[in-house]
Amino acid sequence: DGDASPLGNDFALLMAPVAEGQKSALLLDADRGAVLRWSAAGDLWSLDSLAFATATRLKETWFRRASFENTTTLFEVAPAYVFSFFLVGDCQQRVAWDFRGGLLGPYLWRFLERLRLLVDVELDSQVVQCGSLGGSGSVVDAATLQADFLRRSGEWPSDTVTRDSRWLPPLVRFVAFKPTRPVRVVDDERRPQRSFAVQGWGVVSLVGAGGPAPEKGGCADSPCRGDADGESGVRRADVVSPCEAQQAASAWISSLRSWLTLPPDGPVAGSGDQGGALPLRTARPSLDGIASWELLLVSRAVHRRFLRRTVETLENFAELVDSLPDVRVRAEIGAMVHEAAELAKRSAALASQGALPEALAAARRALQLALSASHDDTVVAEMYFSWEFRYAVYLPISLPVVMPVLVALLRQLFRAKAIRKASQAKKVDCADNAQEVT
Repeated sequence: DGDASPLGNDFALLMAPVAEGQKSALLLDADRGAVLRWSAAGDLWSLDSLAFATATRLKETWFRRASFENTTTLFEVAPAYVFSFFLVGDCQQRVAWDFRGGLLGPYLWRFLERLRLLVDVELDSQVVQCGSLGGSGSVVDAATLQADFLRRSGEWPSDTVTRDSRWLPPLVRFVAFKPTRPVRVVDDERRPQRSFAVQGWGVVSLVGAGGPAPEKGGCADSPCRGDADGESGVRRADVVSPCEAQQAASAWISSLRSWLTLPPDGPVAGSGDQGGALPLRTARPSLDGIASWELLLVSRAVHRRFLRRTVETLENFAELVDSLPDVRVRAEIGAMVHEAAELAKRSAALASQGALPEALAAARRALQLALSASHDDTVVAEMYFSWEFRYAVYLPISLPVVMPVLVALLRQLFRAKAIRKASQAKKVDCADNAQEVT
């Protein structure tokens, strides 16, 4: 393997004959390597049938074409995001967590590092002591979530803008809800769920009393609960335990995998042992959350999406400027549009050369510049406050005041003109009378 980058284009396939009685199988690791176990005594005794079956499996995995087009994704595909992580309690007891050392470092960091190869990510963490999923009982169904959850979550702290920006990255929320009493979330078929996602908003994972029952052999077989009481019996904050942190991170990563058009629980939908003429077994990327070959196929889809959206944004911007003859595009915005177009061309050239990481970086920057230019306040203000719009807004307000004033002024002008004419005529009459007397 000569390329250690997660976005490398090289693959390694090792063919290993097996003894009689064993079946042929294709084993994929979490990187870009595979082992083809071949049994000449099985159904795939000929090389032609083996090659066909292997190519079919590789088209389903390594060379599958991922796409964000014509699909409804959990979040919009953008060049940058703000990931805001929340720990939410139910007002009955204080909750706390070591986000960086107890959750981000052990369970999320390696996945986010790979995700940063595709998009820019900013992280933020908060603790909300009083929160609710909705309803008043211990069972929260889908109808209750749809009716109450977004309204209640609107009371949680929002994001803070820390720098000047024309285009703001989407805010995605990841919530670990830790109630003191048992809470179950069920879907429309009354099946219990340990997490749920809200399109365009974020993901919520239930931990502690709201989480699933502990599995035998997992999380030390003990109830997955944080510490609530100190040695002296003094009640203190309910701290998120490593088991709860792992549960929350697993739910969040599963939702992010679904957003990236990947199976939520593993590299291949369903079980890891697929039947057929050539069984397929895939290694689970337990530490990274996403296999290298999965990241590669997603990166290609993200690159195509970024370039297409950049072109569409620039075209819409040009059409908007052409439709508004009075708008003046500042030199700064013009330079931004020019740089975005140049970066898009450079990204396409780099992708054709196989330099995918550099192509992604250029496409990401091009889309950011294009979105920033399209959201410039001068252009947007001219679009929403054109002269026609201003006439439609201000004329109904000003006419009732302006018209009577104008009419009164005209009347005074006509009256003054008439008085002036009358005084001039009177002077002429007086002069004529004086001449007659003399």
